[in-house]
Amino acid sequence: MFTGSRLTRPLAARVVWTLIAIVSGALFGVKAVQAAVAYVSITASPPAIPANGHTTSTITALVYDTSGFPIPGELVEFRSTLGELTPNAAVTGVDGQVSVQFKVYPLSDPASVEGSAAVVFANTSGVEGSIRVGLFNSPHGAYSRITNACSICHGTHSSYSPRGLKSATDAPVGATPVVASLCFSCHDGTGAISNIKGQYAFLSGNTSFHPVMGTGNPMVNPFLNCTACHNVHGDKKADGTGVYPRLLRQFDLLTGEKVFGGAAFCLACHGPVDRGWGGDPSKPGYYDYYSFTGGDHTALDSVHEIVYAIDPLTGRSIMEPPSGTGIPCLGCHDQHAAKGRWLMNNAEEEACFRCHNSGVLPGSDTLSQFNGANIVSRHDIYGETGAQLECTSCHGPHNVTKTNKVSDPWNTKSLYPYGPGEYSGFCLRCHSANPPREIADSTTVVPYSILWPIWSVTTNLTGYDKDSVWGDSTKATLSSGCALCHAPSSHGSENPNLLNFREDNPVCADCHRSIYSDVDPAALGVSKGDYAYYHPVQDINGAHSNTEGYSDVPSAGRHAECWDCHDVHAANSARVGRSLPGKPGLLAILRNVSGVGVINRGPGTVPDYVYKSSADYEYEVCYKCHSAFSYGASGGPLLSYGQQDDPSVEFNTNNASYHPVEGMGRNPGIAPGSFVVGWDASSVVYCSDCHGSGAGRRGPHGSRNRHILEYPYTAGPGLVDPDEICFKCHQSSVYRDGADEAAPLSRFFGAVTSFSDQGTPEVTRWSLHGRHVSTYGAS
Repeated sequence: MFTGSRLTRPLAARVVWTLIAIVSGALFGVKAVQAAVAYVSITASPPAIPANGHTTSTITALVYDTSGFPIPGELVEFRSTLGELTPNAAVTGVDGQVSVQFKVYPLSDPASVEGSAAVVFANTSGVEGSIRVGLFNSPHGAYSRITNACSICHGTHSSYSPRGLKSATDAPVGATPVVASLCFSCHDGTGAISNIKGQYAFLSGNTSFHPVMGTGNPMVNPFLNCTACHNVHGDKKADGTGVYPRLLRQFDLLTGEKVFGGAAFCLACHGPVDRGWGGDPSKPGYYDYYSFTGGDHTALDSVHEIVYAIDPLTGRSIMEPPSGTGIPCLGCHDQHAAKGRWLMNNAEEEACFRCHNSGVLPGSDTLSQFNGANIVSRHDIYGETGAQLECTSCHGPHNVTKTNKVSDPWNTKSLYPYGPGEYSGFCLRCHSANPPREIADSTTVVPYSILWPIWSVTTNLTGYDKDSVWGDSTKATLSSGCALCHAPSSHGSENPNLLNFREDNPVCADCHRSIYSDVDPAALGVSKGDYAYYHPVQDINGAHSNTEGYSDVPSAGRHAECWDCHDVHAANSARVGRSLPGKPGLLAILRNVSGVGVINRGPGTVPDYVYKSSADYEYEVCYKCHSAFSYGASGGPLLSYGQQDDPSVEFNTNNASYHPVEGMGRNPGIAPGSFVVGWDASSVVYCSDCHGSGAGRRGPHGSRNRHILEYPYTAGPGLVDPDEICFKCHQSSVYRDGADEAAPLSRFFGAVTSFSDQGTPEVTRWSLHGRHVSTYGAS
């Protein structure tokens, strides 16, 4: 029999006296005498656990001697009528205590568990203590009449909280008590396997939360109770096999029926009915949760709500969780809290790639289209270039279907009619001067503001804005539109700029084979091999960059590719400004392309250059390569006939004479009859009027003639043919054949007066151009 004073002596004091006895024996060489065990006290925390094989109760044994002091170093053996103890034997510490873990696996007869208990024994030196650990299938429902599980949440006789609950508090809105603290007493990873409290913690790292009241986290907007989604007692299944998974229960306000799982469970709140979560709009703190989450998510044909792809291992849709609730939303969203917005635990693209990869959905493998080994360009869903867009910017995950896989980037709640003739329209929804801006309300969702990569585009004016020029483009009339040149999926490509083919050949030549062709010269015209002189478009590929500078280009970096002169998104086939006085207008085939303007100085001097993001005149496009702006201090490149001249110096309108490229010529009085029809003294000249590929082909792409001239030019003495380049504008009958003998059409003629035998003076007129060119063979 123990005295009351010894049994009630504070445990700390007993521990101190025990330590003194042990230390004294060690110091003075006295062997400590082990007192006899008189009593074993045993406790269980928690006192009841579900028989699920993973929830544990901590069993603690305290061993006393006959004087009421704890005994250290005592081996205690544990056993139980049910379940497993880990370990089943342990030694007491200096405080006389030892703890082990106890759990019980599901029984073959689940119904026999309710209201029963396991007895755990602790034995040492023949003295034994015991404790009953209550068992149940679930602390929430399907109880037997003798269960003790109700006492886990409810006070037996009374409680400080409403409805007899333990640890619940009055709600800030409405009459329903706030139960989060009560739920968290188990759902913190101790009494239940799920640690919901940790997910809602302020330092959890989560940034988005279901708006549960009573979490203590100021980041959470407190509107709902845990009971908004869960019936804490559970709803029995009609077939009698237990309660519905995760104790889920909602009400479909349209039908008035209960919902226990599937997509319809989430749609009970995120469907067509605004349940008014967020309180009274007239009161402070009101938050329009329905609009914030995007309103109605109902889409009956959505591929993410219909069971299309089945996991062969589980027999469930790959979007369904293993819990058996059948809620496909959980394939992308967490139900409580997440590190990303919209309750997404993965970065958005990674959430998509969990399914859209070669292993899970080979027929819809988007991952390899973005991250394949040979991918060199892609839509920047990772934000590596400063861009901002995500998969959901083009694919509204709640409404895309098997036949219509894209949504409207200006409102992803709506599908975009993506079919023949609509490809370009879809791309131009973002590729404009005013791309979509983020918004979320009950009618419109734009998940992210579209931001373009932080690049200084130098090749053309609009950069990523194609909408402002596309309407006047030749390509706008083609039904295939953007997909004619760019990867149809628009996800990624093995070529730059999401192109279907490598640059220049064959992506441009695929349509424009009459300009450059190595395929069938007889059918398609002059092949590149027949061009003695050409811009080296096919010789150098991949050197062009949309951000390159054209100033002071070293010889090793010089190139000419299609993109340097043409913006395929803006170009059309019209000619503009040919016969107007003054400077020639820009050819429409060169619309939107950068160029270099000039501010002329004295005759024969290099002008000041002005870079233009969009050229106004054709010669400005030429000058960005063919001038000292590009040559730099090294001068023009060395060609087979010598160093290339600088045309920006030669066409200087301050020179004494010049071909009228930058402006009208200095000789307005030239006789109209000396020109080919269509030309006169006020005409101005395009570079491409002289430099071209010949009849039937446009542009200075290549020619049999030196300097890429459309027709030959004899630079030395010899016979001058009537098809030479000069005679494209100047009448060959005047300047070659001498047809101006009767009148000074060319203003270069001579006259000799002679006398007849009768003494009559006779005047003989000579066309000096004709005599020099035809008679003397001067070029």
